[in-house]
Amino acid sequence: MDLKLDNEDWFEASEAPCATPESSVYVTYSGSFEPRNPAAAKFLNGKKLDPAVANEWISIIGRDELDPQDVTEEWVAATMDTAKEWIKWSMLSSTEKESFVLSFLLAQIGI
Repeated sequence: MDLKLDNEDWFEASEAPCATPESSVYVTYSGSFEPRNPAAAKFLNGKKLDPAVANEWISIIGRDELDPQDVTEEWVAATMDTAKEWIKWSMLSSTEKESFVLSFLLAQIGI
């Protein structure tokens, strides 16, 4: 472990290699999820996320305790073209959008 505690951005500058090999993140949901939220389930089927994005979400939600809804909204805003392509954003009602955004992120972190 190489902690750069004298740096102002010590966390980003430090290194802490992990003995655990890289792992995969799988999007899964319970059998009751699809009937409860068919729009989100349809969206999740067959989608792939950049592992760096998934890792960032897991870190900032778990470690930094950011609200999953806020993280999702920021991601959608920053990648609107991708979001529109994936879910045909303009075709969803406001309620479906809100439900989808929360469900999507919760599925990404395994909740």
